[in-house]
Amino acid sequence: MAGTPPKKHHYVPRMLLRRFADNDGRFYHFSRHQPEVCHRHFSNVFYQNHLYALPPVDGARDLSVERQLAHIEDVVSPILDRLEPPLLGGFRPDLARIEREALCLFLYEQWRRVPDFHDEIMPEERSRAVLEKAISDFEIAHRPLTADERKGYLGRDALREIRQRVRVQSLAAASRRVIEIINSKGLWFALTPARKSFLISSYPVVKIVPSGIENELHNPQVELWLPIHPRIMMIFAGAEGGGVVTLLEKQVRDYNLVVARRSGEFASLSKDLVASIARTCGRSSL
Repeated sequence: MAGTPPKKHHYVPRMLLRRFADNDGRFYHFSRHQPEVCHRHFSNVFYQNHLYALPPVDGARDLSVERQLAHIEDVVSPILDRLEPPLLGGFRPDLARIEREALCLFLYEQWRRVPDFHDEIMPEERSRAVLEKAISDFEIAHRPLTADERKGYLGRDALREIRQRVRVQSLAAASRRVIEIINSKGLWFALTPARKSFLISSYPVVKIVPSGIENELHNPQVELWLPIHPRIMMIFAGAEGGGVVTLLEKQVRDYNLVVARRSGEFASLSKDLVASIARTCGRSSL
């Protein structure tokens, strides 16, 4: 039907995925749900149906969060288009304040929008335990639930719907304080050495906390990394400043290993890279 909203909701936006794909929109992709590295189109991976929609009420889904995320992507995509050529040449172009703020917001949302992040902070078992505790408190204060009521709250489908509501509602409310802290850091762009590249993964934002440093985002030594191109990493770090630097091969490899181990899927133009990381991490590590 014309005008029907798409049901595929990409947790890594298509405008970012296409930067890691070839001219036909394909890259090599590995997932814990598939037995081998596959050549896939970017539009057919890194998504879940209706991920950012509230479950239907009276037949209609609330797509406010999906539209909100799409708007941020529409704003940031031309900024990344403009940044890419000079950055690959080793030069950082000037950024208007509003562009820098848009990049900050994009990283913040990309950090918290992915299912891997939500599964990390609220695993399904913990969600069930929290709900069981709430039911127990209700029964102590009021009355026991019937078997049907208990099934309605604790059944697999019911639990999935509750987790979906919590995810979408949390994404609808941004933390201005966290965004301000990120935006107060310096903005750096780091290039890979020649013939090296970053993976794009289902959990691409990495928070780097140096050994012996408190794990607090407001600490200038705490960094946030997000790849915006196979050879370009966007980094918010330090108290101020910014520029373009080149990473060591080990730093690129370490990033790829970190995201592969905690992500459900990852991809690259390089089949050898994806296969190597998949072998190193092992399916049980994903």
